Amino acid sequence: MRASWITGTGLAAAVLVLSACAREDAGATTAEHARKTALTLFVVRHAESYRSVKPRPDFPAEKLDSLTPNGRAAAAAVGAVLKGKGVAAVVASPTGRTRQTAAAIAAALGLGKPAEDAVFLPVRDEQALARVLAAVSALARKHAGRAVVVVTHGPTCAALIKKASGAPQSVNTGSISEIVVTPGGWKLARAGWVPPVQ
Repeated sequence: MRASWITGTGLAAAVLVLSACAREDAGATTAEHARKTALTLFVVRHAESYRSVKPRPDFPAEKLDSLTPNGRAAAAAVGAVLKGKGVAAVVASPTGRTRQTAAAIAAALGLGKPAEDAVFLPVRDEQALARVLAAVSALARKHAGRAVVVVTHGPTCAALIKKASGAPQSVNTGSISEIVVTPGGWKLARAGWVPPVQ
């Protein structure tokens, strides 16, 4: 009788252990799936251009839309800190200041010419925001488990941060905001960090 009780207790303990292991395995599988399907989105506000210099220089429009020497150094600094982050692609809006910022980042990462997408021009209304969110969703499907850099403008940065955190946030030129995009939602990891210029 006593041996039977011990055997029953041992069996119950074994069942509990196996159940706990199964839960751990399920949790590990879920975490691995989340990692493989998540997109790390690095939202970069373009570096300083002559447009933002005060007082504004009397330059032609094309020159105003190009990076200052400080802006070029800041863009290179962004690229340097994103090395080793698994960046698969760099996308920019089609302005001079965003293209030049993106080119410096891509060069630092050893990637080819950045893609351009007008959807990442400054967000001005709900329709524009919907197009931006759809573009990010497409990037998440294409680059699941990797990272993508989007070089854009202040209003678009604020809108993406609001999507991830619930509140908009203004960020400086040359800053990085990190957002994790998963099928279950968006999470803001860091907002408006400006890497030091070497």
